[in-house]
Amino acid sequence: MPEPFRAYINSYLPPDPISRALRLEKHREQLEWWLARTTMPITVLAGDYRPVEVTLNPRITYLHQPMQPSGKAWVVRQEAFYASEHEWGVMLDDDAILYDAGSSSDIFEEMAGSLWRYRVMGAWYPQWPVKSGFNAQVAKDPRYKDHLIFRRGMDMKGSMWVCRNFRLSGEREVFPDPTFTWGEDVGMALALVAAGYGVFSTFNALLKELPHGASHFSDDPSARKPYMAAANIRLAAQYQHLGLRMKPGSHLLDRTEFFRQCWHMSKEVAFPKAP
Repeated sequence: MPEPFRAYINSYLPPDPISRALRLEKHREQLEWWLARTTMPITVLAGDYRPVEVTLNPRITYLHQPMQPSGKAWVVRQEAFYASEHEWGVMLDDDAILYDAGSSSDIFEEMAGSLWRYRVMGAWYPQWPVKSGFNAQVAKDPRYKDHLIFRRGMDMKGSMWVCRNFRLSGEREVFPDPTFTWGEDVGMALALVAAGYGVFSTFNALLKELPHGASHFSDDPSARKPYMAAANIRLAAQYQHLGLRMKPGSHLLDRTEFFRQCWHMSKEVAFPKAP
C-alpha cells in the first residue's frame, strides 16, 4: 500500500554562483523539514542540477531536466504525479514548508486516517498568513481545535498546493497551461473548478516560505501587478464562456458568474479530527 501523499518539488538553480548557493541552502532546509515532519516520499524535479547538489536519502527521487519555462515544468510535475500510485500530490516550490501553527504537518496524518472523506475536494492549499491573518480567523471559529475546515478559495499560491490524483479514480485529468510563465497557480485553480472540482483553502495549515534572497521574481507587489493583470486578462478571455470577467478598473478577476456556472458543491467542508 503506497503512502497516500507524495511531495513534488519544482526546483531550478540559477547560474549565478551566489544565488545558486543561497537557493540550494534553503532547499536543503526544506528537504530536512519535510523528511523530519512527514513520512511521505519526495520527488524533486531538478532543473540544471549538478551531481554534487543532490541530497542522498532513500525517500528522495530526482527527476533531472534542463531549464524550462515554469508552465512546462508544472505540466511535467503534474504528469509525474498522475503516473504515480499516490492519491494526493503535495506540489511545492523549493522553499515551501509549513508554520508550526494549527495542524501544521499533522494535517497529512489526520487526512490519511480516513482518506475517502476528502475526495469531495479536487485540491486544497494552506493559507498564507502574510495575506490572511491566522489568529483572528481561528478565534472566530472554535471548530478549528478539533476539525479540519476547508473553505472555497481561489487565491491558490503556487508555492504549495495539494491535488487529488484523478487518474487513479478514472476521473477527468486537469493539467496546467504550459504556455503560462506567470499566474500558473490561478490558472490551475480555474481549470480545476471549470472541470467540476472544488478548490479549497484551510487555516489548519499555514504556508511558510523560507527566505533566501534569490527569488526568481520580485518581492515588490507593485512590480508584480502588471504581470498579474496580463495573466488575469488572458484567463478572463479563456473562461469568458463560463462567466469569468475582469473587475472594472482593476487588475483582479470577478468570479461571481463563473462560480454560479461552475461551482456546484458546498462552499465549506469540515471533518472531525481523530480523537
